[in-house]
Amino acid sequence: MSQFRTIVRSGCDQRHLRTRVCATVLVVLLLACLPPQQADAVSWRWAKPSLTFAVRHDIVPRSLTTQPGKVMTRTEYVRALAALDQYRHETFGTTRAMTSIQTGASVPDAGPHSIFAKAIRLGWIQPINGRFAGSRSITADEASLGVTGVIGLSGSVRTLARRIKHEIPGSGSRLLYRAAQIHARTLGMRYNHLVGREQLEVGPMEGMRVAHVTYMLRAAAQSSGVVGRFAPHRALALPALGTNQRRILSTGIRLIGQPYVWGGETEGRQAEGHGGFDCSGFVWRTVMNSGIPASERVSMTSRTSMGMSDVPRRKRLGLRRLRPGDVIFFGTHGSDSRPSENFHTGVWMGNGWFMHSSGSNDGVTISRMEGYWKTTFSWGRRVLTTM
Repeated sequence: MSQFRTIVRSGCDQRHLRTRVCATVLVVLLLACLPPQQADAVSWRWAKPSLTFAVRHDIVPRSLTTQPGKVMTRTEYVRALAALDQYRHETFGTTRAMTSIQTGASVPDAGPHSIFAKAIRLGWIQPINGRFAGSRSITADEASLGVTGVIGLSGSVRTLARRIKHEIPGSGSRLLYRAAQIHARTLGMRYNHLVGREQLEVGPMEGMRVAHVTYMLRAAAQSSGVVGRFAPHRALALPALGTNQRRILSTGIRLIGQPYVWGGETEGRQAEGHGGFDCSGFVWRTVMNSGIPASERVSMTSRTSMGMSDVPRRKRLGLRRLRPGDVIFFGTHGSDSRPSENFHTGVWMGNGWFMHSSGSNDGVTISRMEGYWKTTFSWGRRVLTTM
């Protein structure tokens, strides 16, 4: 059972390749035998509990939940946020944020007393060219920012975005969204589609379907007392970074929010059905495709976590010897693991932080080296010859 949990958590154990491939083939064959309507129903079966919850508690209208594959608009999403705000007030006694302010932001397509203008004023929704733009699709980035705002994490998100900008220069201009994605994924608000259904994944700037949104809303509705959980994130601090270390980490930060896709190694179009990364694919992308000259890094010849970790013992790094940009590994027996038992990999950021693409967090995020991760940490390896 523990081995099964390990596989689910990481999704990177290549020893189970045959099992996964057989399961994928079986799923594809079963879906191919079903009429289109039934095949579509199977596609969204994972969201049934969330869809039911959203209707039962008047968070999303029934008419929307009958269309789980429909991309939700910003108008529909903000209405759901307002209903979630009310639900949390009734359930946990939280302050109703949307009724606690008298007027919202001044935008030409939303009245000052509307929930749309108030959502902008609260920082849950960012205007587009000075407008609410309610008919536009709600993206995964925007949905993460909005839902974390409802549960009281707006301040934590803004602080983390500032810390990332300070600690990792060159990380891009969408750091508020990257920080919101980290918070949402840490709280398990995204569903990881199984092998063979990755075409249903959603990238950071893609429109969220009703099924995906209700999954987030249900997780948010059931989250309480989470603000203190992110205190370490708000204090993010890293060692001084060299040029190449900064290149690796800034590349990884820009990829936060990309979905977990088994076998994936790019944010662009790929054979797996959608852009995204598994754990070793993310490491390969950040190390081998960050613009670091080949003469200033080690050329890793393997694409798997097991192959990447297969280095002589003298080159294996314990936690105290790690530097930002090192590649780290996790095994079924922790530091006593063999390379063949290393099921997960990531990139060390420093001071207890690492970035990775995890099946348990449903995509690219950053995590603390504690608990499960510290127990299963096996070793690291240096890939930069020039920091």
